[in-house]
Amino acid sequence: MITHFNRRRTLLRCLVSASLLLYAYSSAGYAADIGRFGYGLTLNQLTVDDPNGDGGDTIALGYLNFFYVGKLWRDTQYYAEFSHIESEITASGGTIGQDVSSTGFRAMLQERLRLSATLKPWVGAGLGVYQQEFTRRHTVDGGGFLTGTFPNRDVTQFVLSFDAMHEWAFNDAIDIALRLKYDLGFNDGVDGLSASVILLY
Repeated sequence: MITHFNRRRTLLRCLVSASLLLYAYSSAGYAADIGRFGYGLTLNQLTVDDPNGDGGDTIALGYLNFFYVGKLWRDTQYYAEFSHIESEITASGGTIGQDVSSTGFRAMLQERLRLSATLKPWVGAGLGVYQQEFTRRHTVDGGGFLTGTFPNRDVTQFVLSFDAMHEWAFNDAIDIALRLKYDLGFNDGVDGLSASVILLY
């Protein structure tokens, strides 16, 4: 009960922080650029750095990804992203089983590469901060029987991110983007690759 309350409180704090960040970015942009908002679905390959052993990895779908994209110059843009994801890692002979939750936001700066008339990807880098929780941490033997448990962990994870993104115009109001991203964490938290489909309007 306390864990669920803490998760809701953490999620609320991150939502407020993300809203303030989006407002700051939009206020700092040119007056003529009202920016674009977006929503994305993300397929994540997550790897857990666990101080007690092999944290394992998992594939997880993230469906809470919200964006604000603003233009700085003709071929330079930025975006702020809020995301939340939950997943479960199954314990095996050498892997610590656990539930993983990550909530936070990142800010990215991108440059457009004009490779051809139709191929103009955005590439960029940025920083993020995430509140990550690891619960029900345990190990099992070869037969699947419980052999040990570990305390829950809470980590504030700072992340260095690199991405590449391409956009296509769906109509006059909506663009569709495909993004590939790699996150490198600085703490014993979550790293990983991801692919996102994003609607921008």
